Amino acid sequence: MKVYFHETQKIKHGLYTYQTLNAIMRHYGMEQVDEPDADIVLVSVDSAVDLPSLKTARQLAGKRPLIAGGFECFVGEYLLAYCDALNVGEGFEF
Repeated sequence: MKVYFHETQKIKHGLYTYQTLNAIMRHYGMEQVDEPDADIVLVSVDSAVDLPSLKTARQLAGKRPLIAGGFECFVGEYLLAYCDALNVGEGFEF
């Protein structure tokens, strides 16, 4: 499976979420690719500040699955208006 991480402030600055997900994907044989080649789009949403990134990710994903993770997903059922699934918790297994 080919995965695209939509760029948010956290991913842009290379914090642990991006690095951890990259390592897990490699372990499960997944490949990180540029957006046009992706089968699925991931986005991290830590607060309402990230909503513009989520909306942009939805537009980029089109008909492809968009999965959101991050702190806001614990209380963010409203995020399902923009994405197909929420990852609530650590998300260390694909």
